[in-house]
Amino acid sequence: MLRGGGVLASDDQGSPWSLQNEGLKSCDTKSFTQLGDYVFVSTDENVFRTNDSGVTWEPLGTTYIYR
Repeated sequence: MLRGGGVLASDDQGSPWSLQNEGLKSCDTKSFTQLGDYVFVSTDENVFRTNDSGVTWEPLGTTYIYR
């Protein structure tokens, strides 16, 4: 995770890293967690999930305002 820059991912132990922000309406990431096959990330606008290693992100619920 890169605060303010979106989500960084690597599938080979960190060499190299790539941005995985497709579908995120905001790249100001606040936190993330994994549950089963899904990774969840919260931004300053909403909570999103992915099950394809961050290639695409799906918004969950309604707009979330981070304070």
